[in-house]
Amino acid sequence: MAKEGKIPTKRRGRQPKIEAVEQLTELFKNGDGIVFVNNKGLSVAKNNELRAKLREAGVSMRVAKNTLIKIAMKQAGIEAGDLEKELVGPTMVAFSTEEAPSAAAKTLLAWLKDNEGKIEPKGALLAGEPLVGAANVDMLSKLPGREEIMVSIYQQLLAPAMHVQMQLYSAPMAMVGTFMALEKKLEGEGSSEAA
Repeated sequence: MAKEGKIPTKRRGRQPKIEAVEQLTELFKNGDGIVFVNNKGLSVAKNNELRAKLREAGVSMRVAKNTLIKIAMKQAGIEAGDLEKELVGPTMVAFSTEEAPSAAAKTLLAWLKDNEGKIEPKGALLAGEPLVGAANVDMLSKLPGREEIMVSIYQQLLAPAMHVQMQLYSAPMAMVGTFMALEKKLEGEGSSEAA
C-alpha cells in the first residue's frame, strides 16, 4: 500500500522493453547508415536541437539502453563485432535510409562542429558492417548521397552519346570548312587567270 500523499506507480514491466526492441529492430533492418553516439551530458535543449536537425535531414534518432540495442541488432541479423565494446554508457542511435546512407553521419558531424565537446561518435554501421570509432564516422559522412551517385551515373552514361553527337556534328562542319577553302582557292585561281 502506498504512503499517504503518494500516488502509487505501476512498474513498467517487460512490455515497453519488448516494444522498444521491436521498433529498434525495424529501424536496424531499414537503416543503411547507422551512427552510434555517446550523448552523455547533453542538455535537453541541445538534445531537442540535434533531434530537429536530424529530422530535417530525414534521419530517425533513438536513445535506448545498450542491452536493448544489442538485442535489436541481433534480431535484425547484424553482427556488432568490435562495435559491441563501444556500446557502453548512454547511447543515441541515428538511422539513415538507403536514399542517403551518409545523412546521419553528415548531420551529426556538422552539428558537432558548432557544439564541440557535447557528444562524441562511438561508431557506425554501413549496410550492416560495423565501423568502430569517430574516424570511421567521419569517413561515412564523406560518402556521396543517392542523388550525387545518380548524377554521376547519368553523366557517365551520357558521355558516350555526347561524344558520338560531337563526332556527327564535327564531320559535316569539317566538310563545310573544306568546301569553303576549296571555293576560295578556286576563286583565287579564277581571278589570277582573268588577269
